[in-house]
Amino acid sequence: MSNLKIDKPVTQAAPAANPVKLAEAPKEQKSNDGRMSQREAVFTSIFQILKNDKVNFDGNSLVKPHLTEERLKKVYDVLIENFKAKKVALKDTPSNQKKLADPSELRTYITGLVNNWIRRDPRLNGKPAKKN
Repeated sequence: MSNLKIDKPVTQAAPAANPVKLAEAPKEQKSNDGRMSQREAVFTSIFQILKNDKVNFDGNSLVKPHLTEERLKKVYDVLIENFKAKKVALKDTPSNQKKLADPSELRTYITGLVNNWIRRDPRLNGKPAKKN
């Protein structure tokens, strides 16, 4: 017979389980550096334009019927000024720098931004905020 020694296999400890990630808290209205969030910038721009045009908008109904092409153009212009003045939070990435440098790209971005927040912000789409 052979003199081979059979060792028991070494048991390895199970890898540590990944920690459970909790849902993130809603983001504050201002970024860490004090700039306004994009959501808040869209809301305040729309609200400001409607107020200047003496449109009675309380934030509990649909805003879309009040936004004519002329008013939307004013909203876009206000947002463009605020983005260029760095009053609105925008990550410092090469693509965002390109947007800030090219007026047509910035307008395209802002058009999508406004449409997105009109759909999603309960203050603009007439839907009550969800209660937890």
